[in-house]
Amino acid sequence: MKYKLISFLCFFIVFFYSISFSKELTHIEKLFDIREEITTQGKSIPILIKEAQYMDIRTFERIFELNTSILSTIEAYFRMVKISIIKKNNNNPKIIEILNNWLNFINNQCTYDLEYLNSSLPQSNNKECIEQIQIAIKNIENLYEITKLGIQENKS
Repeated sequence: MKYKLISFLCFFIVFFYSISFSKELTHIEKLFDIREEITTQGKSIPILIKEAQYMDIRTFERIFELNTSILSTIEAYFRMVKISIIKKNNNNPKIIEILNNWLNFINNQCTYDLEYLNSSLPQSNNKECIEQIQIAIKNIENLYEITKLGIQENKS
């Protein structure tokens, strides 16, 4: 409950301050959406780890680790955006560069995560494991595109 309240307040602040921006920030809304998708997947993973056998245990653990890392980087980006908006530095070229460097970091992380997930896909015969890998791939591919969109929106 506390996490949802904090998330809502963060979304509220960023969303309403972004209205005052002269530029479009659709990537922020999309980041909130993908964060929810990843969180939803993450809630089911601990149960699947307990029920899994052999290599699938490690695959589920790795998906959980990837999701945790992604969520942390998204939250850090939200904090940076929030601070830049509150301090009215959102048009400062150095701030834009920092934000875009962070989005590039997330984008690079997505590349490595996709490489791992695509290589682990043929290693499992477990239907549930394959399904979770595919969900993670879809989420990370979406995040990859969102980060590219964010870089473009920040530049404009």
